[in-house]
Amino acid sequence: MLLLLGLFGCRAEAPEDYDALLAYMVEHFHDDPAYLEDGVAQMLTLLDEDVAKKLDRGQRMQTLTAEAIDTLEPGLTTQPELLGIVRSRDFPYTVEDLAHTNFMVHPSDVFTNPDAINERTYIGEPECFVEGDCSELEYEATLQRFLPLGIDATIYFHTHIRWVESEMGPVFVQQRWLTDTPEVSVDWIHLNHGYSFAITIPWEDEDGLRAKQIEHIWGDIALGDIPLPEEGAFMVASDVLGGILRQFEDYLDSHPR
Repeated sequence: MLLLLGLFGCRAEAPEDYDALLAYMVEHFHDDPAYLEDGVAQMLTLLDEDVAKKLDRGQRMQTLTAEAIDTLEPGLTTQPELLGIVRSRDFPYTVEDLAHTNFMVHPSDVFTNPDAINERTYIGEPECFVEGDCSELEYEATLQRFLPLGIDATIYFHTHIRWVESEMGPVFVQQRWLTDTPEVSVDWIHLNHGYSFAITIPWEDEDGLRAKQIEHIWGDIALGDIPLPEEGAFMVASDVLGGILRQFEDYLDSHPR
C-alpha cells in the first residue's frame, strides 16, 4: 500500500530543454500547483544571460506536444501544425505592478486605439487575484488589432491566470486559447488554431529586483499568396509582440502606482 501511495505521489520532472519545458507547463497548467512551481524553478535556472538576450530579441519556438494541445483544445482529431515565437521584455516595475496593469486596468487604456474592439468578461474577481487573495482568474475576450500589411484581425479567446510561488517571489502565468474563428480582413491568411502562454517573473539586474514578462505564441496558420517571405512574416510577428509588451511599460511610465 505504501508503494502504491508513492507511485500516485510521483510527478514528471520539469524538462531542461526550454521548448519542452513550455509544453510541460501548458500540459500541467490545471494540475497540482507543484507542477508549475517546478516549471518556474526550472525556467529561472535556464534563463542565463545568453538565453535572456535571445528571448528579448525574439526567436522561433518548436511546436507544442500533443498532450499540451489536448489540454488547451481537447478532442482534436488532427494535430495542428504550429509555428511558435517567443519574445520577452524587462520592466523597471514589479510583478505586482504588471498584475495590476494586466487585470485592473481596462485593456483599451493600455493598448490605446480608440477604434479597436477590446472587451473582457471576467470569471472571478480581478482585485482578489491582484491582491493575492485568490490563486486563479479567468476571462473571455474579444480583441481587434490593426496589424502591418493592412491586416484588420478580430480574435476571440479565453485566458486562465494562476499565481505560482517561486524562490524569488510571486509569479503569474497566463494560458490563452482561441474560442472562435478569427475574423481577418485579408484572404491570404487563415488562423486555424492559436494558443499562448505568458509568464511574469521577478528578475534581478544591476538596478535591483524588477520583472520580466515572456510571451509565447503558437499558431496553425494557413498562408496563401503571402506578400512577403516566411522569415519576413516572423519578423513582423515578433515586432508586433514586442510592441504589445512595450505598451505595458508606456502605461506604467505615465501612471505610476
